Amino acid sequence: QMGVQVLQGYGATEMSPGISFTRPTLNRPGTVGQAIPGVEIRVADDGELLVRGPNRFLGYWDNPEATVAAIDHEGWYRTGDLGELSADGVLTLRGRKKDMLALPDGQKVYPDDVEAVLTRDPRVRDATVVGWPLGLDLRVHAVLLLDDPALAAAVVRDANAVLGAHQQIRGSTVWPDEDLPRTH
Repeated sequence: QMGVQVLQGYGATEMSPGISFTRPTLNRPGTVGQAIPGVEIRVADDGELLVRGPNRFLGYWDNPEATVAAIDHEGWYRTGDLGELSADGVLTLRGRKKDMLALPDGQKVYPDDVEAVLTRDPRVRDATVVGWPLGLDLRVHAVLLLDDPALAAAVVRDANAVLGAHQQIRGSTVWPDEDLPRTH
């Protein structure tokens, strides 16, 4: 709306210089474009992005075990990222594989999706979503940064009203500090 066209890309050091890029003629908000020439992208059964191409690294220096763990026998590099490809090959990132919550019934919850709903609420300064163990089960749990802790139940109720059945927040904690812990 400001007259600036924003183009996004996606890459990994192991796939230098990149994996995908948004073309000006196919710019969809929230996506990171199509594979750059020569690069192939595939989504594994568990949602992990697998990529290969002439720009893929040969392996980790003096670490053959890490190389075998990262590159399969067909040359696909396991990115550790989750994503979806549209019918025309436009890539949408869903988060990190290690962050995805696999619920006991097999449903998958991407914390980023639930966090996006929570942080759109003006009562929420910030939020993070984690898998909270409950016996042998795992449930979606929100950690909220609120100015008024008494609003937590209402925030969760309103978020659950728009979240999918498998994304429902089953517990919450109001973070007691000024900000959530963050890495540098």
